[in-house]
Amino acid sequence: MQLGAVCSPIIDGEVLSFGTTGYTMNNTFVLYDRNTDSVWFPLTENSFDAVAGPIKGKKLPFLVEPEVMRLHAWAKLHPDTLVMLEPPPSQGEVERMATRRQSIARLVGTWDMQTDLDGQSIDAVMTIAYIEGEGFSGVWSSMGREMKMSNIRYNGKTLRFKREISPDQALEFSGTVGETSIEGEWTGDMGELECTGTKVLPEGEDKPASSQPDS
Repeated sequence: MQLGAVCSPIIDGEVLSFGTTGYTMNNTFVLYDRNTDSVWFPLTENSFDAVAGPIKGKKLPFLVEPEVMRLHAWAKLHPDTLVMLEPPPSQGEVERMATRRQSIARLVGTWDMQTDLDGQSIDAVMTIAYIEGEGFSGVWSSMGREMKMSNIRYNGKTLRFKREISPDQALEFSGTVGETSIEGEWTGDMGELECTGTKVLPEGEDKPASSQPDS
């Protein structure tokens, strides 16, 4: 919490945890505390005030702003200092994160793809990568050309993306992703084209018993 001053976030013996409301007033963030959902704003130069909510009227007096120093220097001066940490994630949050990682891992990798064009199969290789904080990126390789995939969206089951055939023509793909398979179709000026794919598994990795897309 940066307000140009420092206050002790303790009310009636309880340590408050603050978050931003997304609003500002007089170029200052309007905050709320996660304990009571009360709204806080510095009404004066002397305190941080609860301006709305269950504890409206409560004040957190500002303290003298401490000198900025490195942690090791502070620890030498105040060896008994306690550092406040965020609470550990709940079991539910841990499970959701694990499910998300498994979902991403299912899609990332190399896929052998086939598009049906008037009864004729066109082979391609689709390579998808994922970078935390940036999202998915991919390349579609077919008939000696590499085309960058754009607008890649994946919700754990349905995959969507675009690829340019020419500067003024693009195809949009939508398909269902299974453990090692994709079933979908291209949509563009040529109409709808069926497309299927099989994931290329690393050497030594067994194929799951069922490779059909999830229902």
